[in-house]
Amino acid sequence: GEYLAAVSTAARHYQTYARQRVELVARLAAVEFWKDEGFGKAGVRAYHLEPVLPFLNERMSADALELSGGTHSVALTGTSTTGAGDVREKIGVVITNAEGCDRLEGNSSGEKACYDIAVAVAFNAWARLRAGVCLDTIFVDEVFAHLHPSRLQRTAAYLRRLAQTTQVFFAAHQQELLEAADVLITVEKTDGVSRIRGEGARE
Repeated sequence: GEYLAAVSTAARHYQTYARQRVELVARLAAVEFWKDEGFGKAGVRAYHLEPVLPFLNERMSADALELSGGTHSVALTGTSTTGAGDVREKIGVVITNAEGCDRLEGNSSGEKACYDIAVAVAFNAWARLRAGVCLDTIFVDEVFAHLHPSRLQRTAAYLRRLAQTTQVFFAAHQQELLEAADVLITVEKTDGVSRIRGEGARE
């Protein structure tokens, strides 16, 4: 009787271990997939980026149009075109510039800054949705240094609108942009060391 009971117990343990092994093998296969393919170059594009391209493109294009006064837009694609006209499966950037070149490298530093801001804000909005937590802070460091004077007022208005839903920290030197801030923090660099020299609400 004891022998049969021991055999029965051993059989149950074996069945349990067999099920666990099947589950572990399946989980290992999933881990291997995401390690080798899901988060590889092709996987990031196919499984993570392409499904949200419509959301990203709508946001970044709208912001680029706002920053440029309606003349520039930017979008991402799942393919890119080489100089020879060949299409490759690679994340590409599509620029529309009613005042100049439709290739990114042909745009000025100030125009590229507008695209950078639009893309960053769009990805911030996507990260908020994906994370399910409040990611309400954006840091913009010296992006505006090369803006044409004609774009400063529009950029200031854009920052004020953005600040209605997002806490924005930005570094700038142009008076038009400083006037868009609710609080000014003055940083002074001496002998290679930066120190905060003043902080307070803008009058």
